[in-house]
Amino acid sequence: MAIFEFVVTTGAPQKATAAVRSHAVRSGLERKCAAQDAGSLEDSQLVIRQKSTLKGRFRLSTINAKEAPPTATKGALDRPSKERLRTPSKPSKNSPEDTDLDRWRLPRYNTSSYSLVKAPSQSWGDPFGTLPITHSQGVDNLVKYFFSSLELEVSLSQMSNLWWDFAVSDPLVLHTTLGIVAVEWGMMVPNPRLAYREGVQQKALALPGIQARLKKNDLGDAVVGAIANLASMEGLSGDYDAATIHLKALESIVKARGGVSTFGDNKNFSASINWSDLIVAVGKGTRPIFPLIHDWDSVSLPVRILTAAEQPSLSHLEAFEATAADTTIRYTFSLVRQALHAVRSGQVSTADLRILFNTVDFRIANLLSFPGTAPVRQVLLATAQLFLACNIRDTHIECLIPGILGRRLVRYLQGRVEKILRHEAYWCGTLWSLFTCFISSPLNSEQWSFFRDALSMTIKTMGLTGATQLRAIAQRFIWDDERSERALQANMPIFFPHVDG
Repeated sequence: MAIFEFVVTTGAPQKATAAVRSHAVRSGLERKCAAQDAGSLEDSQLVIRQKSTLKGRFRLSTINAKEAPPTATKGALDRPSKERLRTPSKPSKNSPEDTDLDRWRLPRYNTSSYSLVKAPSQSWGDPFGTLPITHSQGVDNLVKYFFSSLELEVSLSQMSNLWWDFAVSDPLVLHTTLGIVAVEWGMMVPNPRLAYREGVQQKALALPGIQARLKKNDLGDAVVGAIANLASMEGLSGDYDAATIHLKALESIVKARGGVSTFGDNKNFSASINWSDLIVAVGKGTRPIFPLIHDWDSVSLPVRILTAAEQPSLSHLEAFEATAADTTIRYTFSLVRQALHAVRSGQVSTADLRILFNTVDFRIANLLSFPGTAPVRQVLLATAQLFLACNIRDTHIECLIPGILGRRLVRYLQGRVEKILRHEAYWCGTLWSLFTCFISSPLNSEQWSFFRDALSMTIKTMGLTGATQLRAIAQRFIWDDERSERALQANMPIFFPHVDG
């Protein structure tokens, strides 16, 4: 029996002493334990009360197999109705256990049978319904592909600067971002029709919103980002005329805002604009419209990467320079090497990597657009651009850009290989270019056959007898220890059919 203590008070408010508080807590716990029949319930009363008050799309619906009618359908059992949680209107006449439950006015549940109630808008890609657009299965698939296809080697402190945070802040940006994802996904699957259809739908949902905001003179970041994404979508699809129209409109908007300096320090946002511009410039072989918003100087690379990019020496590229004092080719190859080592190191943030890639593409696109560039320089620069696309940007060789660059190199070399090989100073550079183009071309395509024949002729002219010699020469330019080596070993019978290299 609880022990009570009588106290005399004047009625004035008093703070309870530690002893009084301890006594009250202990007495309450004793009464609660005495009121519960621990052996008669599968769950505690607290758990039962919590089950009846759970809210939200992750509520668990319990099904009492004894009370469910035999003819109940699956849909009726899965429906998260409040009727199954309703308090019984009549007193229970079954057992003391049921009488105890009636006292708490809660139903008794069979806890062995649960089914997860899923809201119509719930999905793997958007489990909490936070996306600013209407959910569909197509949207869910694109969101899943967006995250599963990216390797974001960044820390949690850098996550807030990633593109996805900006994309989910506005429906226009998200629609166009998912449109880009659909185009890229369509490049990776045998039947791209469904992916392209979803991309077109996302574009159709974004266009009216962009037009409505432009009519209100809204030139905010969301509108700029959405139009840049539209240009990227068209460029990745190969419709460079439509992409150019979007870029011209984007150029006018940027000028009306006060120039690219208004974009601030958001590297991902700025890089996306340059990227959309470079997709068209690389695809058409023209100069970019926009300047680099963030260039190489805004990135600080570890000394280890800078040192590795200088080995082996690039001094042999002097033969390809326009003049003795020119260092254009050597500096460009050094930048490509730095980008390669930065990717392989895993120590450079995604935002900085995008700046590195854009800087190299921007530089090569401008150099190739200069009139009067010598064919040997064109071949070397275009091959470096192809290496960047396939080995550093990790673009599949079946995609649009590698195919365009490969065919462009065929035009540069068509009828010129024999003339170039007459100059011994160009042998090594030509060998590296042909090897890189060959392993970056789809198997048995026309360009693959062209590069195979030209490479075989170059190997014969140089008198190479095995893979060791070819590797040693190619490593003096740009060499990927993983992919280049694997391609070399896989194609040994083609390069050296009578030699075990």
